[in-house]
Amino acid sequence: MTQYKLRTIIFIIRGLATRLYPYTKTIPKQLVLINNKALIEHAIIEAQKAGFTRMIFEYRNDMIKQYIKNLKSYNQIEFIFIKYKKDYRPGKSLIESEKLIKDEYFLVSYPDDFFLPEDTSLIEMKKEFLKNPGIYCLLTKVGSNKNLWGMAECQNTSNKRVKKVLSIIEKPKQLASKFNYGIIARYLFHSSIFETARKFKLGQNENLELPDVIRATYQDKQIKQNFYGFVTSSLVIDCGVFQGVSLASFLSTNDFSKSYYLQDTKKRKQFQKNLNKFKKQLNKIVCPKK
Repeated sequence: MTQYKLRTIIFIIRGLATRLYPYTKTIPKQLVLINNKALIEHAIIEAQKAGFTRMIFEYRNDMIKQYIKNLKSYNQIEFIFIKYKKDYRPGKSLIESEKLIKDEYFLVSYPDDFFLPEDTSLIEMKKEFLKNPGIYCLLTKVGSNKNLWGMAECQNTSNKRVKKVLSIIEKPKQLASKFNYGIIARYLFHSSIFETARKFKLGQNENLELPDVIRATYQDKQIKQNFYGFVTSSLVIDCGVFQGVSLASFLSTNDFSKSYYLQDTKKRKQFQKNLNKFKKQLNKIVCPKK
């Protein structure tokens, strides 16, 4: 019997974070501090507020496990740790958690993004899922640099913030205009996705990316899973690069960032102008021209 009680989240913490070198040669990316908390702790708080009580951490570096075990404010959450035995790609590494997930829906998160202000999109996506189950992911509107995002081709539904996802592509070099939303790596799956992942040949498995598994799942007529995206209203910052870490640190400690969410259109536009100026100045400092 399928269970619709969402309680389990899997955090995939496997990357080498080469875009943050040399900083991440000494600490993992998920331990980078934003407003006095590590990225992984912000992700734990986000999941806890959305009602997840069982958290599985697929990790590479023992510093991640030690940091989480030292947290003292999450006694009611069950923490489970799985250390990578091999350098699997995300599609294969997901299978490592199969024995812990029975006939149920669960969430997969890559804790690389920072939301401003504190985001409620996960809570809202979960509510939407409970009304209309299927595969879900978080979406955001992307302006430039679409080649840095996984992108989704979407179709409108009766709910402005819910889109039907028709197809996805991972960080494309050339992008058709039909791909109109960026994918934030927060996915809601059913445990049947493990069966789909295992259908890939063993030789392919070790290089299996998560979008490959997702694509095969929603295209499988036997599974009959609709694929939806929930559009966040928050400002999403990629903290896998120095610019993102600097921007998140600056905005999270400055009150002016809150004006982005005010109803006053003029103040929102002014905030966006200030933000764009700050990004340009930041790029000159972090990425100077040679």
